[in-house]
Amino acid sequence: MSKLFTIKIKKLRPTQFAIGRVDVDDKREKIKNFSKKKLEEYLELNPVKAVLGPEEEVYIIDRHHLSRAMYEEGETEIPAKLYGDFHELESGAFWQKMEALGFLWLFDAKGKPAKLKDLPKHIEDLADDPYRSLAWIAREEGAFQKSEVPFAEFIWANFLRTRVKIEEGKKAFRRAVDEAKLLARTESAKNLPGFLGALPGCEEAFHSFSKVIKK
Repeated sequence: MSKLFTIKIKKLRPTQFAIGRVDVDDKREKIKNFSKKKLEEYLELNPVKAVLGPEEEVYIIDRHHLSRAMYEEGETEIPAKLYGDFHELESGAFWQKMEALGFLWLFDAKGKPAKLKDLPKHIEDLADDPYRSLAWIAREEGAFQKSEVPFAEFIWANFLRTRVKIEEGKKAFRRAVDEAKLLARTESAKNLPGFLGALPGCEEAFHSFSKVIKK
């Protein structure tokens, strides 16, 4: 693993199509409340994880939300670490390598399969996926554990997408979070990263909401 280096945020190339707005906003609040020194310390502990690709482009494989938050706060640079140097590979071989390593999430903001050629070129081009926010809040509130599995919260987002309905308004979103937390502790979620185990009564409680999306 390489040493920390500083890179301009606008030069980071995403490996996913979406972010969770709530996650980004939470990180923006942290950044606003940090002193300059505290922010530097935080970023050193949470650097962008990246790989070097063809033409020495830097692809971000983790910390998309932090990078977006920094960008929206007017910051132009961010610390990063390289977790792979694949700049000598041809484009096709590079993307095959990225997919094999789990460094690509080819689903759009609605959870539908997306094409590699449509991958956003800039961190500001990432769309909002409400279900990514839903998964993030559920994890923050203890519904499942943080996992080292790549794109774990997007995996949860796609799981929740077909089972929990998000309606307009803060109260409705809060209800969706409560549903998601119940669902996360049922047997149906047992194969997802960070699963904490099924709890008695959660299945019945979840279905009592009567908001399962019919497919």
